[in-house]
Amino acid sequence: MKWICLPGWATEAQLLSDLLPESAEKIEVDFNFFRDEAFPTVNEIQQHIPEEDYAIICFSMGTLFALELCKIKQPKHFLCIGGFSSFCGFDEMTKKQRSLSCRQMIRQLKRSPQTIVAGFRQQTELSSLAIPDFYNSKNLIHGLELLISEDLCEISENIELNLDLLISPQDSTVPESISRQLLNGPGIRKVHQLRGAHGFLIKEREFIKSLLEYSI
Repeated sequence: MKWICLPGWATEAQLLSDLLPESAEKIEVDFNFFRDEAFPTVNEIQQHIPEEDYAIICFSMGTLFALELCKIKQPKHFLCIGGFSSFCGFDEMTKKQRSLSCRQMIRQLKRSPQTIVAGFRQQTELSSLAIPDFYNSKNLIHGLELLISEDLCEISENIELNLDLLISPQDSTVPESISRQLLNGPGIRKVHQLRGAHGFLIKEREFIKSLLEYSI
């Protein structure tokens, strides 16, 4: 069974594919945040859907693309780490709309993408990731614009999913209440509470790998 790997904002697909066994067939979709290449469209990504059974593993922003693929063809398994079907809304922690935070980051990205990415990784405890040699400001901005504009709750609530949703009560970037949107709808939808900031997949690698074993 082939796995389609869809990473989050300011990360790369290898972050997810490394969680899968070496023997697993992997299709790494990269949003080219750190390459001088175009941001892939949904139409381009859907070309990776195989004729046979397939599965999806996604992180954060990648969930938006995962839901689009699920609408086209239902995956046999859908493992979602810190994901959501609609990112924006009121942020109880900062007491402001999440879209305002994204727009502020967009303005700052035009001046210093290195600073914004480093700050995001520190906040989410993803600082252990390799420091990029190149920053594609256009793609980084486009990713944030998607967070502001895309609301896929209707897709999530109206398609059958075999979903394992991984969340963390300590995640301030994507709080539980936002991730739990994905539990509304038909199918078998399970939630697993882990610990850590938004990049909790780094600390919880062994748990995630064990969770994947039964679905490969």
